[in-house]
Amino acid sequence: MSDVVAEVAGPAHATVHLVCPFSTDEFEKTIQRLEYDADSPPEPDELAKRSQSVRQAAAGLRDPTRNYGMPITVHGRITDNTGEAIVDTANEVNADRVVICGGNRSPTGKAIFGSTAQYALLNAPCPVTFVRSD
Repeated sequence: MSDVVAEVAGPAHATVHLVCPFSTDEFEKTIQRLEYDADSPPEPDELAKRSQSVRQAAAGLRDPTRNYGMPITVHGRITDNTGEAIVDTANEVNADRVVICGGNRSPTGKAIFGSTAQYALLNAPCPVTFVRSD
């Protein structure tokens, strides 16, 4: 996915906004795992910056072979609706494009559980690019 984002955002020197949604349970478990004080938990943005998936995406975007120097901002969100978190962030930052990476799900799985990609495609305030994961 980093390749696609770099191809689009890099030449335009656009800011890339990485969204990292946490369910309430995931947020609390991550706070415990990373040994934060439960009485004064970190902001979701701070915790998101420590997320392995965010660190990997940011490293891919900062790959020196691309050398675009695009700014990256990380947004942590506590939510049970990932698609909504992505669309809300796109609205907040006035995004020009949303890029979503998705896996393969069965038609039944999509019908029963909903689809983050489908939600973003239908509700984002800008074009959405879907990148199939390997």
